[in-house]
Amino acid sequence: MTSLTKRRPTVSSVIAVMALAVAMSGTAVAATSAANGDNLIKKNTLSGNRLRNHTVTGKQINLKKLGTVPVAARANSLPKLKWHPLTLQNGWTLYSNFYGAPAYTKDAEGFVHFRGAIDGSSSTSDTFASLPAGFRPITQGIWLRPPSTNGDSVPHLVDIFVSGGGGMTAEPDGTANKTFVSLEGVNFYVG
Repeated sequence: MTSLTKRRPTVSSVIAVMALAVAMSGTAVAATSAANGDNLIKKNTLSGNRLRNHTVTGKQINLKKLGTVPVAARANSLPKLKWHPLTLQNGWTLYSNFYGAPAYTKDAEGFVHFRGAIDGSSSTSDTFASLPAGFRPITQGIWLRPPSTNGDSVPHLVDIFVSGGGGMTAEPDGTANKTFVSLEGVNFYVG
């Protein structure tokens, strides 16, 4: 019987043992690196999950470099909306200077917005204005429902229909009249 101690390992056995050693040490190195993530992060930087309460002040953060800007600075960088006067027709008039002249605009996302209040107590038609192309609904028409009153300070509703051709009509509900129609907050999407 031959002794096992005198046998030399074959080349394939040596390669297999080396591959096993490398594989086992590789996972150990990976586990060490994962446990200590600071090695993966550049010097003088810190990942968000590594921040501790009360350790970083606002002065230490360069918001412009991060791509975020405080709300006040963001408001100053937004494009200014260009308001256009809403030309009233058929006896409709400005309700009061307190609410401002009726006007419309379109924001960067494609929404048309209105402001002001109108008075239809002397109107000859429910149609009070017409919107130019680019400010008209993309569908055949759209119904909007802003507040109104019947002159007694009790809020009521009025339906405003904006046709695909741009015509704007006001139809008060059964208890309201056209003395006060607010356009504040009325908006729709045109693309």
